[in-house]
Amino acid sequence: MSQINVRLRTSGLFPLLFFGLAFEVFQDFFLRLIDSGRACARAFRSVVAFPTLAPAGRGAAPFAFERLNLRLEGFEFGFKGGHLGRGASQRPYLGAADLSFDFALERLDVTLAHRVVAGVDGQVDGRARSPDRDRHENEEDARANAELALDLADPCPQSIQWHGSNLVENPARSCVNYPPAPNHRASKEIPRMPDAVIVDTVRTPIGRAFKGSLAQLRPEEMGAYVVDQLLERNPEVDPALVEDLFCGCGMPQGLQAFNIGRIISLLSEKLPQTVNGVTVSRYCSSSLDAIRHAGNAIKAGEGDVYIAAGVEWVSRYNEAAEPVRVDDRNEKLLGNDGQPNAYIEMGETAVNVAKKYEVSRADMDKFAQRSQELAVRSQEDGFFDREIVPVKLPDGTEVAKDDGPRASSTLEKLSELPEAFGGGGVTAGNSCPLNDGAAAVLLMSDTKAKELGLTPRARIVTAATYGNEPELMGVAPIGAIKKVLDRAGMTIDD
Repeated sequence: MSQINVRLRTSGLFPLLFFGLAFEVFQDFFLRLIDSGRACARAFRSVVAFPTLAPAGRGAAPFAFERLNLRLEGFEFGFKGGHLGRGASQRPYLGAADLSFDFALERLDVTLAHRVVAGVDGQVDGRARSPDRDRHENEEDARANAELALDLADPCPQSIQWHGSNLVENPARSCVNYPPAPNHRASKEIPRMPDAVIVDTVRTPIGRAFKGSLAQLRPEEMGAYVVDQLLERNPEVDPALVEDLFCGCGMPQGLQAFNIGRIISLLSEKLPQTVNGVTVSRYCSSSLDAIRHAGNAIKAGEGDVYIAAGVEWVSRYNEAAEPVRVDDRNEKLLGNDGQPNAYIEMGETAVNVAKKYEVSRADMDKFAQRSQELAVRSQEDGFFDREIVPVKLPDGTEVAKDDGPRASSTLEKLSELPEAFGGGGVTAGNSCPLNDGAAAVLLMSDTKAKELGLTPRARIVTAATYGNEPELMGVAPIGAIKKVLDRAGMTIDD
């Protein structure tokens, strides 16, 4: 600890005038102390600019002041009484004045990027009028502060200790050596946030659950299969460039448990084991949310290439399906006493929506029939062929088309089906079926796509989520659409 002690004492006829002079001395001293600190900072900058301290690709070793403690140790000002003159004409006066103040500079720590302890010895300009000479350097100081080590290559920054002129390794701390992190602060310009783009996407055919063409296959193997097929048809992308794999799975249980995202990356014949995987679960929007997370990671600069996958194999939930675990539900979320029912069946929510918004059975059947006709036409025209990768079954049979579209469906047949949930017009014909299938999307930054010569199919502008009463689950996308349009500065007409 460096300590500065100052004590002044005077006596005489004009102690009050002395007090004014002492105060001016005190003020001048304090300004010199501040200027000394500035000079120290400049000295540190000049020392750490040596190439021997500079990491590869940087002009100077970055540093930051870790701690600066300046304490007013003590302050005293006192008077001693006296008399001036003789006899009755004597008047009391202040015969002496004491002024003292102590400053203590307790600690100055500076952090360099590579566990270096640096010290400086030399002359510091603390002379009078140095504030005038230093004022023009404020801009330089501000620029230097902007270049401090905000993303150090060494994740264990070391404290700088004042030991005279030295450049020594600090033995007090040790750290594993990690690869240097990109220093976006090295440039005067802040880098542009990259856009997230979709380069390609593939999927398996969609099979009907339990009785469909894919019911006997394993979900994690089909997930790895579509990932490999995605990389196969994009040979420009080195699989080792993939930063992470996000996998959406609405019901991560049974064969879809154990973090199926990581299971898929391990089963992949193309991805190295260094590519990790994570599972995203938001029921019906799980895979869409996986795309959102991958896009956000790209925009944040965490990586250039990601895979967003999605798997749902209703046929292989096995005995671990949620509906059979009724005792695991929280009694506070069963819809009693005005509480939300978080476990309500999706078909019941469809009935609630139909009743609330007065959607008739006839309108639902007409919409369902139109959907069937469009799907059949697209299937026959080969519209889905560009995104489907055929799946070979154990018996050698190849499945290349979805099970769902039914050319035999008619409005009359749909109108004859019984209601599935005790009213409300919801039937098996106008509801979504239970399915088996997997898909994968290749995302990357726009700069990486340009570097690899790939043409993006889409750009992710922004995203939004929204929640409402679980009992009216089906209308929540309306709120999300309103939010995302507002966030993007768009309207529904766009």
